[in-house]
Amino acid sequence: MHLQIPDGYEFIQRGAAQIVVHAKYRDCLLEQGIDRPDLLFQKALPDERRGRGSIRVLPLTGRPGERLIIRQCLRGGLVRFINRDVYLRWHRPLQELAVSVQAAAAGLPTAQVLAAVSLRVARGWKGYLFIQELAGYDDVPTYLKFLQQQNPTDFFSAKRAMLRSIAALVTLMHECGFEHGDLNLKNFLININNPNCLALIDWDKSRVHTSLTTTARRKNVLRLCRSVLKFSHAGYPLNLHDAAYLLQTLSSSIGCFRRDFMRLRFTTRLRSTVWRQPLQR
Repeated sequence: MHLQIPDGYEFIQRGAAQIVVHAKYRDCLLEQGIDRPDLLFQKALPDERRGRGSIRVLPLTGRPGERLIIRQCLRGGLVRFINRDVYLRWHRPLQELAVSVQAAAAGLPTAQVLAAVSLRVARGWKGYLFIQELAGYDDVPTYLKFLQQQNPTDFFSAKRAMLRSIAALVTLMHECGFEHGDLNLKNFLININNPNCLALIDWDKSRVHTSLTTTARRKNVLRLCRSVLKFSHAGYPLNLHDAAYLLQTLSSSIGCFRRDFMRLRFTTRLRSTVWRQPLQR
């Protein structure tokens, strides 16, 4: 598989590591030890707010006030019970880096991926991404819990405004031709000091098209709405009405609201026994 290295990035091979790194951050990241991402990952502090144990955070060497997020590429779905973190090819993290660069170039607010590293292991490759932390941002479900505690009086209107902002960002993403691989509320970050500022992260398995079909848009939107209900079952201040509101706000770009809402309710009933279990962190 041939993948083009994005402009402004360099390819480096060091030992068992294949590295694609932003030229501006090349020296400080190599000094930090990204050629041994497994060791660096073990040393860094876990970030309990995001992911399923695959996120670590540490200060960025030589850049006071900046922090680096390390994310290990992990499989989802049923295959994760057989093979959690080993891939046959080394390209997996590079693919995500490339899409994230394209997203930023298209004007989508997102976190900058500074490096993608694949480490050769006995059965294949393990992938790691090094991402610049967006200071002052938190994921939407966590922020909603905080907002409900801090300002219960205006919580409903603030939540609805946030859902409209999320819908606007999704619409922009689709108009730019991006099909997100895991569109869920956890991958929307919000600036806690300026709730009008959102960012969309985690472009793993995402695709870029010249034009996005209505079917692809609907698939993305329904996945996002299901995540609203998933977090509702996990105890976050969300409910079926919020999912319906988000779906209706986005319905102009995907077609029939009534049909999609019935489908959403049906899948919710099927999955509700699973969702009532605590969320994996």
